[in-house]
Amino acid sequence: MPEKSFIDEPIRFTTDSLGNVLKEFEVVGIPDCNSSPADCDFIVDEKTAKQIATQNNLSKGIIDWKTDFVWNTKHNKYVWEIISTSKENKNEEYYRAEGEKIIIDATNAEVLSKDNWKIN
Repeated sequence: MPEKSFIDEPIRFTTDSLGNVLKEFEVVGIPDCNSSPADCDFIVDEKTAKQIATQNNLSKGIIDWKTDFVWNTKHNKYVWEIISTSKENKNEEYYRAEGEKIIIDATNAEVLSKDNWKIN
């Protein structure tokens, strides 16, 4: 979508040797625009998503937020995923970090979840 430069996500599906989609495998990245046109109208851009994260008290963290427009298989739609890192420890042998993550619906600005995350 040239008018929305943040939309640059892969679409994945499995086909047989004739090119027919195999429906028993997951289709990733294709919202059902025919039955739900609103699921294809991405009104939330990165700036707005960050404003929503701030309004919902996502911690600033120790490094800049990681902000991604991604397909979310749990909600079966595109979302903004913003990750805040509050602790980070790394060297050549390991990486440990933790923080908060917020998931925002890209079509209606609804906060779908806000949780803590941790990598040991």
